[in-house]
Amino acid sequence: MALSVSDDAKITEDTNQFLRETCWVVSCCCFGTGCSGCVPFVKGRNKCCCLQSSSSSEEDFCGPMGCIMDASKCLCCLSHSQFPPEQFRLGLCNIFCLGSAPSTPADRDSLDLSAFSEAFWCYYCCCEGLGLTGKVMNPMISGQSKLCCCFSKHFTTDCCGPRGCISVNQKTFCCAMYKQCPPTLTPGIGCCNMMICGDSRETYARNAPVQQRM
Repeated sequence: MALSVSDDAKITEDTNQFLRETCWVVSCCCFGTGCSGCVPFVKGRNKCCCLQSSSSSEEDFCGPMGCIMDASKCLCCLSHSQFPPEQFRLGLCNIFCLGSAPSTPADRDSLDLSAFSEAFWCYYCCCEGLGLTGKVMNPMISGQSKLCCCFSKHFTTDCCGPRGCISVNQKTFCCAMYKQCPPTLTPGIGCCNMMICGDSRETYARNAPVQQRM
């Protein structure tokens, strides 16, 4: 698992907030469509079994991470790229004749990217490189990427927790949608934001502080 229990609970809390703030035109327990605010233009949190991802368009166009950035880990393999680069690097077999090895990338959700600071870099050329790490597990997969103002990240989590095995919560401009299986956290069944049954949003909101203390 890439995140701590408290950080994973924060994702579930944000998911519930998204479900509560959206006006659901149609909701059928496992899926629904509705309307939301236009800002940010794009935002979403998706989960499929043990793989969780998130995306948003709230990032600076060209900030500390550059205009284009990618830092990814899959088992023992690492990749890193950035443009414009914070420094030009040239290295082979973990020996750098220009610049220094990449440090741990900055992140916003306590994502474990410490493997980058301990990596053996097979090669690094200007703004892109590949490396290896001894931290194969925990997390097996993690990473983040940025393209102009769009930022996304992915990491491993519990296979089936409060957000179910499959959870999709996505908004583009004012259009929002959700999918969840099993429907453990859902607006329920209804239309025009009036739910007939199955609404678990308020129940989770009441129990969340107790669950986080536990």
